[in-house]
Amino acid sequence: MLTMARLIKFWLVAVTLSVAAMGAAADRAWLTVHLGSERIGYAWYETVLPRSAGTIEEAEVVLDTKALGDPIKLRAFSRVRYGGDRELMTGEYRTESGGRTSTVQIEREGSTLVVKANSAGRPQQMRLELAPDLPFTSDAVNYLIALKERPERLKVQTFDSTTLTMVQVEVIDRGPVTLEDGGRTMPAHRYDVEDPRSPTQVFVSPEGKFLLSRGPLGMTMRPATEEEAKRPVTGGPSDIADLSTIVPNKPLQGRPDQPLTLRFVGLDRDLPSDKHQTATREGRDVVLTIHPLRLAGRLPLAEVKGQDEWRGPAPFLPSQNEVIKQRARIAMGSLTDVHEIAQALRMDVYRRMRVNAGIGVLRPADEILDAPEGVCRDHAILLATMLRAVGYASRLVSGMVEYQGRFYYHAWVEYWDGKDWIAMDSTRPESQLTSRHIKIAHGSVADAYQSFLLAPERLEVVKEGA
Repeated sequence: MLTMARLIKFWLVAVTLSVAAMGAAADRAWLTVHLGSERIGYAWYETVLPRSAGTIEEAEVVLDTKALGDPIKLRAFSRVRYGGDRELMTGEYRTESGGRTSTVQIEREGSTLVVKANSAGRPQQMRLELAPDLPFTSDAVNYLIALKERPERLKVQTFDSTTLTMVQVEVIDRGPVTLEDGGRTMPAHRYDVEDPRSPTQVFVSPEGKFLLSRGPLGMTMRPATEEEAKRPVTGGPSDIADLSTIVPNKPLQGRPDQPLTLRFVGLDRDLPSDKHQTATREGRDVVLTIHPLRLAGRLPLAEVKGQDEWRGPAPFLPSQNEVIKQRARIAMGSLTDVHEIAQALRMDVYRRMRVNAGIGVLRPADEILDAPEGVCRDHAILLATMLRAVGYASRLVSGMVEYQGRFYYHAWVEYWDGKDWIAMDSTRPESQLTSRHIKIAHGSVADAYQSFLLAPERLEVVKEGA
């Protein structure tokens, strides 16, 4: 159900921001990683000073926790090299989780970043344009601290090795504060990192020593000795799937095929409106009415036009792959109606996929087809690719779904029927989405999976039914 790899990705971002604030010391700096009151892993960071001009920054994150009852063990390593003028030269990234390994290499060529990625022998290669007026860095806080003249706000660009995209990050200097942590009170300097993947607060001492970082879902990082950091993690009683849920103020009683109106109190981001849901901002709140779309009429797939930007191959969606094409053709059989074909593909993915919440790497569809296991994100990537392989326009969706009184983070797919975007969820047997599905974002892998965290003060049930 829950797209756990996305949560882990945000933690990796937050850890990088934290260790970066320790400064550019040659000695390795260590951190413990906590989720609430539990320690779930560790990280280290160091800056290597090579003989030639420039620097090499290395970091590693090791997490040991669980989700939906499945153990999650993840190790992520990065090495980024800069020239003497702090200009990016090359980067290497390696992530291991659930028996899978993903590697990424980047190299700067003028204003372009050449990206070469490989996941279980499935290579991907692309070129990304760098923003000409923004400095590149893997540690936005440390970049700001190192400046001789520090602005109150600094925008930088960085590379996301999970979605293989460029991300813009803004650091805000909040100035001196009083930090309370673990029953202690101490003077500190606060930096807010406005990162679409993981909004994070970083605290350093008046002398510039790292003290604490606070990320999403109650995650914190603290400095430690190597011995403290590498002490075995027992796993603890908490499950990150449960810790990341949103619980409404009262149980839902109505039918899931009927409209539902919710109020997100104190939500600082807007939600999309479409045929499935209508979102309205009322001051600090967002009121969301979900009214599931009903399918109407038959239409041959060959006659469906429009939304061409969502057709064909894309990163993680290799719809030109002959094995995927063949699998999709077999699943659709002799069907011609756009909705019937889509449902046949959805059920093919539903029947083939096995649940494995312990896979923490983002995988392309051809790898998922070879090893059909994972979470909702893997379902969505495979289904969107199969849809494109037989001529559909399709896109990925991130959101939340209600289960046993809680809203969990989730992922599904939309396809274009010539008039509307129609949503499908291949993690469940029902053919259509219900009013228990809340849409947060849609589009490419980067569009859907980079920014999805919701942090309202509370969720209120306003009305059930029409």
